[in-house]
Amino acid sequence: MITVVVTSLTPLSCSKKKSTNINKTDTYFKFNLSSEIKSTDPLLSRGTEKRYLTYNLHRGLYYYNKNDELTPHGANFCTSKKNDTTWVCKLKKLKYHNSNLITAKDYVNTFKLIKEEQNEGLDSIKNIKHIHSKSAYILVYTLKVPNPKFLHRLTDLNLVPRPTNKYLSNEYKKNSYSGPYYANHITKSRALLLPNPNFETRIIKRPGIMGVFIDSPTTALNLYEKNEIDFLRYLETSFFKAYQNKGAFLSKHYKLDGLFLSPKLDLNFRKFLVHSLKYKELKKIFSSKSLPGCLELSNKNFKLKAPLCYKYKKDMHFEKRKIRKENLKSDNLSISSQKSTAELMEANSAIKIHVPNIGRNDHVRLSEWLKGQWEEKSDLSFEIEQVELKTFYERANQNKYNIYRKSLPLEELNCLHAKNKISKTNEFKNLKPSKDLSCSEFFITVLNEYLWIPLGLVHNVHINAKHFEGYYINGLDQFGLENLERIQDDE
Repeated sequence: MITVVVTSLTPLSCSKKKSTNINKTDTYFKFNLSSEIKSTDPLLSRGTEKRYLTYNLHRGLYYYNKNDELTPHGANFCTSKKNDTTWVCKLKKLKYHNSNLITAKDYVNTFKLIKEEQNEGLDSIKNIKHIHSKSAYILVYTLKVPNPKFLHRLTDLNLVPRPTNKYLSNEYKKNSYSGPYYANHITKSRALLLPNPNFETRIIKRPGIMGVFIDSPTTALNLYEKNEIDFLRYLETSFFKAYQNKGAFLSKHYKLDGLFLSPKLDLNFRKFLVHSLKYKELKKIFSSKSLPGCLELSNKNFKLKAPLCYKYKKDMHFEKRKIRKENLKSDNLSISSQKSTAELMEANSAIKIHVPNIGRNDHVRLSEWLKGQWEEKSDLSFEIEQVELKTFYERANQNKYNIYRKSLPLEELNCLHAKNKISKTNEFKNLKPSKDLSCSEFFITVLNEYLWIPLGLVHNVHINAKHFEGYYINGLDQFGLENLERIQDDE
């Protein structure tokens, strides 16, 4: 399906040809974004804006390459001392795009800004007790508790260097950029980035890039077919087969995405919701390479030997006599008013499936399929309710939904991070697994609670650029353009 936890991908190789009759706009690599860029500061940017544009404006000590390998950029290396509570990094002698030096102090500036302005609330620094520059190119991190996977934390875009302990200016050209590109011109409709001449890369001459803001996937597809954009960032999965011969490809996106079932629901009811779904049918509907109902952390950074899966049970019918009165709170009532599932059925009240309204048909198609599956095997009535994204997450975090789709993005590609991420959710706050549990053992414990239905490894669909190569999408859905080049053609 389109969901679950992590991965990476190198786009399908393009034929090495360079077309003739290229006009000036063809010298830019153009791709679509769903909303305009609000800031070039990693601490203030969000979502695809951050993963596709900001990621190319800033780089820190480490990053994930096209193969999801932990790769040093600003650091020559980092080593641990004192049982993984102290990490010492020796920095490379690099420069910002404006030729100002990047030193250890610049990383300290970022730590100070987060601590002062965001009240230490950002996950990026929660385990960092102190940072100091031992010299211009020696940086020391002191942690609150040991973290053997701390190098993964150093891939976080929020921790990239900055010349001062202030947010970057909205006058984009005044900022210093450490990534492969720098911001040249940004408007409400597009962002133009130019190559950073001081960035380390094997490509001698990289093209400029242009992010075009298009909120409609249909409009973006039309522009791609008219050759007005080079790379299509998102294509609905229902179109994948039709465009597979036209350059469509799947990228793996590691995140904890699935259907959450409230602990307020009776255990037998949760088991019914889990085992009454024909997961193989859903796999076909979404042209997925992975199987919904499975947690697939197959990346080598996670060390999960095999997918952990729920299975469809043919005889899984829901019986009214199994319902306890306290097992469901009606979404139509205040949080203090309770009605049982039996009372809801007698009142012909539908049980709601809440999903965020983020403008993608794939989410609605999934919800309609779930509704049909559950109603086919029960006397219950289900209703889909789409909720504005911000409101959706606020209410979900306040335990106001019983059945809802939620995605937990990952910032690191390792199991310790994934374990910490899901254990902090309301559904699992009472689940206290041993620190010594392996990745597999931990997630087996999670699935045995019947509080979460993973929907398979997330596969996003894109369409390749015809005249460019060297770009990639890693397992965090970050768009790497440091080795981007225009394809040359022999006439």
